[in-house]
Order: sequence, then structure tokens, then C-alpha cells
Amino acid sequence: MGSRARWFVSNIGPNTLRTLGDSMLGDQFRQGGSSGFRMRHVRPDLLEGSFIELIESTEMLEDPFGKTQELKWSEYRQTAFRITTTTPSIEIFEPFRTHRSLLDRIWDYSQGSIYIEPARIRVIDWLGKIESEIGRVTVTTVKASDLTISNTVSAKIELTGSSDVRRHLTALSGARPIKIDRAEFRFKIAPDEYCCEISSEGKATVHSGLPSRAFAILRSCLTLSLPLQARTRTTV
Repeated sequence: MGSRARWFVSNIGPNTLRTLGDSMLGDQFRQGGSSGFRMRHVRPDLLEGSFIELIESTEMLEDPFGKTQELKWSEYRQTAFRITTTTPSIEIFEPFRTHRSLLDRIWDYSQGSIYIEPARIRVIDWLGKIESEIGRVTVTTVKASDLTISNTVSAKIELTGSSDVRRHLTALSGARPIKIDRAEFRFKIAPDEYCCEISSEGKATVHSGLPSRAFAILRSCLTLSLPLQARTRTTV
């Protein structure tokens, strides 16, 4: 498991999960192939594995004498994932910008019967659930936007400090609404010190500490913080 994760909500139910599992087992990555899956777990309540994709590119390079050479390179990109029937349904670890290929494959396997959306969240709600779960955290960086200055002017703010910056953000915004886009915070679960970063798009990075333990906490708190409609969807 890597140090970055992103979560998506979907209406994947037991029947669709079974269909996805069968499709992924039938689309295993093989030598000479351009894409496919390597599955670790295929269970009625969990799919876990990696999606492998071959990326090929060609670049033209000009030497000092004006002659051009064609350079070709290949890269295998592996995206680790988990899919469950509980919210959020899809977890992607170390997501590349091309993780869209994985999501498109999942959608295709469902024959278009599901939706897949980023787990959009109010960061302040997410932080509140995390504190309820593990105790006090120290928020050292906040990036915020949509702070209304006037009818025609809004502001973006970034606060960074060695102590908790939330009270300073409140002092700056006053009674005016503001959206927190990203927050970095520290906490301790003996014997480890953690530093994590979360965003309003359902993304998280573990800068220090045990990633598997941190992601378990962040995921469970994200689930409790999502809007009600995201947690009470009708599955297929």
C-alpha cells in the first residue's frame, strides 16, 4: 500500500460486485498484453488487486547537428485498488493521472449500470470525525477558497504554522462562509507520529506514519462525514 489514496462513491451492490470480479478474473494481465488485472482477493464483499497498463510514447530528439532521432519508451503503470459494497465503494492507492482507465473499465464491466463520482466532502466535517475517533489533531496547513470580500471579489487563503491554524482562519473569515479545500495535520497514535493531508475531493496523503493504519482511520471517518445521499444510495 502506498502513501496516497483517493476514494469514489458508487452504487455498486453485491450483484454488480460479483460481475466485476468475474470480469476482472477473465481480464488478467498477461505477458505481451497492454492492460489487465492482477487480483489479490475476489470475495462476495471485496475485490482487491492492481490494474496494470502499458504506456508507450514516442519523442523526437534533435542533436546538435540538426539531425532528429526517434526515441521510444514504455512504462508499466500499476494502480492498486479495492472495491466494496460499502461507502465509499472504490479506493485507489497511489493514483496516477491515468487512473481514469481503471474507472472506465469498471464502468464498462457494469454495462453502464453504475455511477462513479469523487467522494466530495467538507474538510471541516472530515477533520471533526477524525478528532472524534482519535482525539485532538494539530492542523498545520489549510488552503481555503471562496472567502467573500465583496460582491465582486473573493479570496483564496493558505495558512501554515507550527501550531493549530484553525482559530486564525476563523479570525480571518469571521462570520463569512469559506470553503476549506485542503488541510494538513499531525496526530499521534502510540508509538507512531502521523502527518496526513486530506482534500475536499476525497483524497488523502500520509506523509509520515503507517499508511495502512492511517488510511483505515481516514476512510472510516470519511464515510461518516459524507452527505446523507452518498451513504444511503440504492445499489445495483
